[in-house]
Amino acid sequence: MDHSSDTDSAGNLFKSHERDFRANHYVYPVLSRRAGGISIGVNLSPSKACNFGCVYCQVDRDASPQGKPEPIDLDRLAVELDTMLDLVVSGRLFRETKFRNTPESLRRLNDIALSGDGEPTLCARFEEAVTVAARALRQHSLGNVKLVLITNATCCINHVSGRRCGYLTRQMARYGRNSMPAQSSTIVRLLEHRFPGNKS
Repeated sequence: MDHSSDTDSAGNLFKSHERDFRANHYVYPVLSRRAGGISIGVNLSPSKACNFGCVYCQVDRDASPQGKPEPIDLDRLAVELDTMLDLVVSGRLFRETKFRNTPESLRRLNDIALSGDGEPTLCARFEEAVTVAARALRQHSLGNVKLVLITNATCCINHVSGRRCGYLTRQMARYGRNSMPAQSSTIVRLLEHRFPGNKS
């Protein structure tokens, strides 16, 4: 079966993007059409804090109104990421009922995606969370797995979040893929020009 056929057969699996997995608070796996495989989500906004109110957002803000951004427990995040990476890399994730019917060609880890129930760059410990994710990839020798930020990008125009976005792209270059895409390099240069400093 070719990859396109596998993608077609996984249609129902692609529709399931719940952000809960076992007893995890931050980390969840999804079979992503965008990624063409498994994307490990990191929910940096469990309180649903967001600066937008998009009508098409899949987060039900009427059932559970958003709160203020909550502090991220970095130790718990690190443990959850380590456990999830082990589940995916070992193949044990595909013993789970939800992922049991995943086509063989889609049983690949594509990325760790910083996203969640709101805007992830509002997270006060965003840079530290990025470091945790980058370190987890390095510890599991997953240098070819991407770090992805799913964002509305509006916060990148202010000083604090602009530095956070720049920090992410630098970590992508340092711990993620061996060569950073040209567009990401351009983003780094633009952000560092607008928000100098914070070169770690």
